[in-house]
Amino acid sequence: MVLSKKYGSLLIFVSCFTYSIAYLGRLSYAANLTAIAEAYSVSKESLGTVSSMLFFAYGGGQILHFFLAKYYPPRLTVFLGMGMTAACNLLLALSSDIASMRIIWLVNGLVQSFFWCNICNVIAKYLASSQLRTWIMFGGFSFCFGTFGVYGLSALFVSVNYKITFYIIAALSVLAGILWFVSLGFFEKAPKVCDTEQTTEKTQTVKGFYRGTVLVIIGFVALSAIGNSFIRDGVITWLPTILKTDFGFGDSSAVLITMGLSLLSCAGIFAARILSRVLQSRLTAISIVFTVLAIFLGGGILSYKKSAVVPFILCFIVIICAIYCNGNFITSVIPFGIRKFGNVGGLSALLDAFCYVGSTTATTVFGAVADKNGWSAVLILITIVSAVSAVVCFIGSLVARRNETTKQIF
Repeated sequence: MVLSKKYGSLLIFVSCFTYSIAYLGRLSYAANLTAIAEAYSVSKESLGTVSSMLFFAYGGGQILHFFLAKYYPPRLTVFLGMGMTAACNLLLALSSDIASMRIIWLVNGLVQSFFWCNICNVIAKYLASSQLRTWIMFGGFSFCFGTFGVYGLSALFVSVNYKITFYIIAALSVLAGILWFVSLGFFEKAPKVCDTEQTTEKTQTVKGFYRGTVLVIIGFVALSAIGNSFIRDGVITWLPTILKTDFGFGDSSAVLITMGLSLLSCAGIFAARILSRVLQSRLTAISIVFTVLAIFLGGGILSYKKSAVVPFILCFIVIICAIYCNGNFITSVIPFGIRKFGNVGGLSALLDAFCYVGSTTATTVFGAVADKNGWSAVLILITIVSAVSAVVCFIGSLVARRNETTKQIF
């Protein structure tokens, strides 16, 4: 039994809004990195370790959620989590050194890890099959809106006091938590209807599903998740710094451009929807997108070396769209493909954990490589990562074709 179409649409809105605000609380440090760098005068590598602490805790938490997500009460878990991420943002704004920031952001990472798997489980439980494609698209938009919002706030206040952004995000997080708690209480009691498209009987148990070929293919998806997130979080964290230090943009201008790129990344979500319809194999689609990503990263390297800012930004429009396209496949399209087998939240948590293996290493590695060899070396590195990821996904797609079930899902 699921929610009617009207209430299902409302659930999609509440879920997207809540996760967008949660994303503000996750990226607030990255969005204000240029201002924090000036305030504390430390190396890029040290600055990167703060983000790495969040990503480390987030990824570790997701591994735990793979086993336990189905036991969490989503209404209370997300509500408490939003309150705690609000507290972490307040504490980071009030902290006076990088060491304390690392601890605060480690806690924030663990708290943030509870959101996506719980929201996915609510969607899988209450949303009709006919509305799943809508959720997958708008769920992807929540990443874009969150990124756009946090960089927008940073651009507004970075020239006044970057800490204002953290205060606003803390307040919004509390409000979003309350909205989620009240709304979920309503959805739990709302009248339900039969889902005519959903299989009434699960064809396999979850325990039986995660065996043999499926585990091998999930391994390929996991590797693609690591590669995509390594590129994504490294780029999102450090792009404003590159624009400021190498192209001469001011703090607000650099952040505004990154904000604009994040909004344009919504095109990547549309691309994922189109590709999922045109190509049956999700891994083939991801491989194609990684190939496009590698090509435009090559263009970004040439533009950077020639200090050609317009071609550089144009290349990164495509790059960020490609990153979010693949992210939507990895954390939404593929997990919801196993809905009839159960534990959508568990698989989304597992793949999200691998995403943050890449994220954890990205911010520190980007900073360390840039300190020693410059940003050109960083761009070459992520081009190689993208090309290797394309090959890995293509091999994974070949393996998936050997089994009818995996062929449909992956």
